Amino acid sequence: MSGRSFVARLFLYSTFLLVFSGCSQMQNILKPPEEISEKEYFNINEVRSEDYPEEISRHLDIVENSQEKDARVDAQLQLARLYSSVVNPERNNKKVIEHLEKYIASVPEANVQYKAKDWLATLKDIERLTQKSKLLNVRVRELKRENKALDDTIEKLKQDNQDLNDKIEKLKTLEIMHEEKKKKYR
Repeated sequence: MSGRSFVARLFLYSTFLLVFSGCSQMQNILKPPEEISEKEYFNINEVRSEDYPEEISRHLDIVENSQEKDARVDAQLQLARLYSSVVNPERNNKKVIEHLEKYIASVPEANVQYKAKDWLATLKDIERLTQKSKLLNVRVRELKRENKALDDTIEKLKQDNQDLNDKIEKLKTLEIMHEEKKKKYR
């Protein structure tokens, strides 16, 4: 069997498997929200952390190459779930948002669950707050540097002030000595 033939068969088998497994997952998308269990909603599969890159690659291939719209739509949702998983070592909220937006855009409005929209809105808020936090952290580091520079300037000024006070005391002592010498010669 040639390499191309093997790859083609493997692709066909995985496509059929995905289409048939996708049908049951699409059933969950069309259920009213109150009828969907948490396990169904999040489609919690036992994916080991080391298997995430392979699973993500498999779903990206479906999105790019599948002729079945339902399979592509389901793959977008699965990608969002994979990228958001706490077990995924390369968790990425930006990619979750990207794939969730594509999923929502691909599903008729009547079939989009409010949970998906809530999830998207929450992720966008998290992303916005994360960016704001990063900017604030940069500003805090800048202010700490400025504060350190000011502390150094204050220390230098204190030292200069002490040096000036020491010189004033010496001048006073010299002036007193000079006055005493003047009194002696008068």
